[in-house]
Amino acid sequence: MALIIRICKAVFVRKNRRAAMFTIAFPVMSVGMAGIASASVDKDRDMQRYVSARLAQIEQRNDDALKQYLRLFKSSPDSPELADRLFENAIVQGDMKSALRAVRAKELSGDNQAAVYLLRFISAFKNENWAQSDKAISALAEKRNFGFIAPILRSWVNIAGGKPDGWSREEERKSQLLQYYASDQKLYFRLATGNLETAKRQFLPFMRSDTDFARDLNIRAAPIYARIGEDDFARLLLRNRVDADFVGHVLSRKKTLSPNEGIAALFTRLANGLIDQKAVDQALIMARYANWMDGDSDPAKLALARSLFENDFDDKAYLILANIKPNSPYWMRTVNDRAKKLAANNKANEALKLAQYAHQQRPSSANALLLLGQMQEETGKYEDAAQSYAALVMLANEKKMTPGRKALYLLFWATALDKKGDWAGAKLKLNEGKTLAPNNAFILNYLGFSMLERGEDYGVALKYLKNAFQLRPESAAIADSLGWAYLKNEHYLKAIRYLEIAVLKSKNDVTINEHLGDAYWYAGRRVDARYAWKKAAYSAEDEQIKQRLNRKIGFGIAVAASAQK
Repeated sequence: MALIIRICKAVFVRKNRRAAMFTIAFPVMSVGMAGIASASVDKDRDMQRYVSARLAQIEQRNDDALKQYLRLFKSSPDSPELADRLFENAIVQGDMKSALRAVRAKELSGDNQAAVYLLRFISAFKNENWAQSDKAISALAEKRNFGFIAPILRSWVNIAGGKPDGWSREEERKSQLLQYYASDQKLYFRLATGNLETAKRQFLPFMRSDTDFARDLNIRAAPIYARIGEDDFARLLLRNRVDADFVGHVLSRKKTLSPNEGIAALFTRLANGLIDQKAVDQALIMARYANWMDGDSDPAKLALARSLFENDFDDKAYLILANIKPNSPYWMRTVNDRAKKLAANNKANEALKLAQYAHQQRPSSANALLLLGQMQEETGKYEDAAQSYAALVMLANEKKMTPGRKALYLLFWATALDKKGDWAGAKLKLNEGKTLAPNNAFILNYLGFSMLERGEDYGVALKYLKNAFQLRPESAAIADSLGWAYLKNEHYLKAIRYLEIAVLKSKNDVTINEHLGDAYWYAGRRVDARYAWKKAAYSAEDEQIKQRLNRKIGFGIAVAASAQK
């Protein structure tokens, strides 16, 4: 079920929009300065401050921008433009006091966005002002954006005030969004109020779910059940959530749950959902609210770091992740996120050092060993990666992990062996993995594609690829492999069928578009071929690939191939 939250316009300056934003800074400023000019003693000074603040914001010097906006706000507290700018920078900087000043001004100017009332609620709730909390909730309930969470917040106010949660099933039935976001919240209600036996009977869907919010709920609930002697159930909650040798540490953590934690979990889930919907500006607001609600929540920190990364505030995101300590059940995930982001930003050596440190801290952690192997691959150390994956398979055997998990590790091992030139060894590991997990589409795909590349048994390779596609028809990579197999053996119409599927499912992948162009060309569809190659060339970053595609666009496959020799 696709659950979409309609959001307000984007407000944060992103790196790839800096130039465009700068060009509109002066027209926007002239509108905002109308109120400033009338209240300012020195118009030129305030104009210069505004320009300086806008430049600082564009250049992501948000601390400087925030200081400038605060100075301007003192002389023009009724300026909607300044209130917006102050709020944006306060969210980025994590300055709740300044954000509250901004929302008060926004509210007075008639700004009725949900973010205004949510922050008013957070402030009132943290101060245990239940009347003001209810007032903010009532205002929020009237908004299309996020109004659906009003019943959840009202229940938390009741719990915090020593009353029953007062959850209304009638309200829940009226909104699919409320049903969706209340699913875990109702269990948080029960954990906070000590209604543990009822909650226990309702945990099964969350124990089976791979979602972040289900993982967070299980990890948070486990020590609460350990406190009342439900050790077996507590350990069941943590299965596949944390490394086995770390379970005891998790069970020794905080054994009660506060309303602040429950509300922070709601905002965290909202933030992650908004990121998935590409509403990254609103996600940053929700993630910041989660952290203001509960500054000790590691899931909230992860959501905030993720939101900051998505909004191109990478340095701030790294600082947030660094605040998650090695004794946290979320630490390995934090290290994983940091390492992969560093590798994506062409800092693979830094990522490798981080992975090595993680392995030193958690030598018996499968996740740490897996990350080490991946970062060794990223830096071209294929022999080291193969050794790490071999150790990972041994660890999986020692810990009696599932056949599916061991098969996955064998796939990683095979990839490293293949990259270092040992195809025979790689094929052996792939076949071992296929025996353990015959329905692993990625093993079948890798095996079939690699056999085709080497001219090995076309019939068997094609069978593997067809099985892989049946298992994972949504995978662009697998559809591309199957289409490429048909193309290689001159079944052009079949090749086009699967390559078109791959293009639809991929995000303008260069290789897939080139393969489709090749298939069109051989099938006699020359115009379509050049169109597909142009799409590939437009997205290509490698200069040699771009040159090859341009030769195909200009001269076709035969001439381009001869020119390449």
